[in-house]
Amino acid sequence: MVLNKDKVGKIVTIFFCLYIILSSYSFIRSLSIGDVIMLFLAIVTLIFTKKINNVRGLLFFWIYIAFQTSVLLVLSKPYAALLPTMNKFIMLSIVYFTLFVIVDVINPHILYKVYWIISALAITCVVIQAVEVWILKSPMTIMIPFYEHTMKDQSILLASRRPSAFFLEPQHLCSFLLPLLLIEMKKQNYIRAGVLTFTILLSTSTQGVVCAAVLWGILLMFDKQRKLKSKIVKLVLIISFVFAFIYTDLFIGAVDKIQSGTFDNNIRIFRAFDVFRAMPVEDKIVGIGMKNVNNYLAYSHVCNRWLMSELSPAHNFISSLIGNFIEFGLIGGIAYVVMLIKMFRKANITGRIFVVLIILSALSATITYNAWMMFYWVLFYVISDEQKFEMLRWKKT
Repeated sequence: MVLNKDKVGKIVTIFFCLYIILSSYSFIRSLSIGDVIMLFLAIVTLIFTKKINNVRGLLFFWIYIAFQTSVLLVLSKPYAALLPTMNKFIMLSIVYFTLFVIVDVINPHILYKVYWIISALAITCVVIQAVEVWILKSPMTIMIPFYEHTMKDQSILLASRRPSAFFLEPQHLCSFLLPLLLIEMKKQNYIRAGVLTFTILLSTSTQGVVCAAVLWGILLMFDKQRKLKSKIVKLVLIISFVFAFIYTDLFIGAVDKIQSGTFDNNIRIFRAFDVFRAMPVEDKIVGIGMKNVNNYLAYSHVCNRWLMSELSPAHNFISSLIGNFIEFGLIGGIAYVVMLIKMFRKANITGRIFVVLIILSALSATITYNAWMMFYWVLFYVISDEQKFEMLRWKKT
């Protein structure tokens, strides 16, 4: 087979859809199998295209992080050792380089088909797991292939009672399905959108349920292009799902999840706020570097409750929106917010809704320097382009 730009684009698109799943498996240290495959494909793509894109301000963000990393090393901060800090920056650079190269060769037609095939498999797995947990009251089957080799504690995976298909956790499943939900809602494919929403509800992921509700609410209230009949259909769907959620064990499971800890102990939402508020002014300005949160807490004794308690297995988790201010300082945090604002202003209505989804995700998840960043930014690039968005269909036209 003779390769050309179009064929390379199709191959890149297929593996891009698999990237989140492949990123669950480690290759070397924090470099995943997905990272290695996508880096190789990015290099091949660059050979054919000889083009690197500046993706909506991300290039400036990466350049600033390079500068900030150098400053941290010069200051010899004890929580930012030379070798680990350089390794993290190299990992970040790989993700950014890959994103800059592949974003313009993604084939929307192939993307839609492969995205739906993977999602359909995930939906089937979630239904099976939900039946096991909520109806049969039996142990939940782990659907993750070779789960013993994933980058997650096996005991946590085996103890889980929340459907997540072949993703490491329900939040990952929902983060994967939410952009597809937005696509189907905008295309008025309400049956498919309803199936996706129901799957998100089955996962009992708080972030997933909230984001899905916001997407439905935005389109219901603010999309003036939709006729009254269309809005009534969406309203009926929302009410149906709410009743289905409340009058089943799903609701009980969600309540138990909330009651298992106090609200202000929610690490996804409050850890970033607490740490940034307690940091000295100097650290707020400079930042502490990527994935150094646990080291920083240990050396600075800031917010010990997030380190010296049952919350300690967080392993440097910190949500992105405020976490960027902690890790990259005031300039880095502001640069990220400004980038999102510019994306919102320049995008079409679908792209703007997607930016809202990114912001909601960034409040409770890490999506700045990992596989999720590449996944969301590439999808934003496709969804916010009217021509590419129209190509998101099963058949070519």
